[in-house]
Amino acid sequence: CALPILNSIGDGYFEIDTLTHKSYFNPNWLKEVGYENSVGWDVLLGDEHNKIISNIIEQAHTAKRVTAPISIIKNNGDKVWFLLQGGKPEPDKNLISGVLINIHEIKEKEELLLVRNQELARSNSLLEQFAHIVSHDLKAPLRHIRTYIGFLLEAVEKENFNDVKSESSNISLSAEKLDGLIDAVIMYAKTTAHEVDNKQEIGRAHV
Repeated sequence: CALPILNSIGDGYFEIDTLTHKSYFNPNWLKEVGYENSVGWDVLLGDEHNKIISNIIEQAHTAKRVTAPISIIKNNGDKVWFLLQGGKPEPDKNLISGVLINIHEIKEKEELLLVRNQELARSNSLLEQFAHIVSHDLKAPLRHIRTYIGFLLEAVEKENFNDVKSESSNISLSAEKLDGLIDAVIMYAKTTAHEVDNKQEIGRAHV
């Protein structure tokens, strides 16, 4: 009989009755997820068990092979990812059988990669905003200064000292505005960098 062999394997072995949803799991796998006695999908999958098993059964009938990542609830409440793989039911039999392979480490790496990609997308967005500020807001007072310098030179040539004084004042005001914008950009860069660091720490804590 193959049952003792199935009972001894490390990976999970399962059988699902496609009509009743009743299932069998090899004892060693049940012990791996913290259960001494046989339990059903309602315990292992929680509230979504009917939907998940129905999808697996539907896939078994329509595809050559069943492949589904599922999150198993251990006896201590922790969740562990397994890859359920099985074949089509045999003719005239309402039984799906297959294996449950632990993929929790792979899933953790996938989630970590997702967090990193989100962090990268946010950093790129902040970089684009920063580039817009530098290219648009900082250039405006520079353009004004160049224009006022042109007017100033004309006033000097014409020895129009009233205009010289006026244009000098305009240049000074534009320079002050530019100085204020530079301070604001530096403050913005520091603030957003701090926010990114905080979000990265929160993201890593949840992985």
